[in-house]
Amino acid sequence: APVIFAALPFSLEDFSIQGNPLGIAETDALAEAVKAGRLASVRRLNLARTDLHGAKMRSLCSAFEAAKPLRVESLSLGGLDFPGEKTLSAVLHKRIFPFLRELNLAQCTISHYALRNLFLPDSLAALE
Repeated sequence: APVIFAALPFSLEDFSIQGNPLGIAETDALAEAVKAGRLASVRRLNLARTDLHGAKMRSLCSAFEAAKPLRVESLSLGGLDFPGEKTLSAVLHKRIFPFLRELNLAQCTISHYALRNLFLPDSLAALE
């Protein structure tokens, strides 16, 4: 997977790795691809059931922050866990995802803190 992420075309608009658990090396490679602008054209991003949590999710969120603003309109994080972490509310901010219109959090474990912070005024753009 690390080799694949480094070779993603810059024109990619739909990127799904749903159901493919990412280890540390794969997550780091994906984060590097994000920072390098390889996901700059992505409109639909599906990270559902990829085992991104804890340090791996923080690494990817740092990459999103570094690459902001992203053009993602549809983001799927289904099946991921956000227990007691601030990661979810920190990344789902309109300065990072200003074009976000659709968010899938199906079957996620989300702390009350993260859920509450999703609805703060500057947290999300206009979701459909």
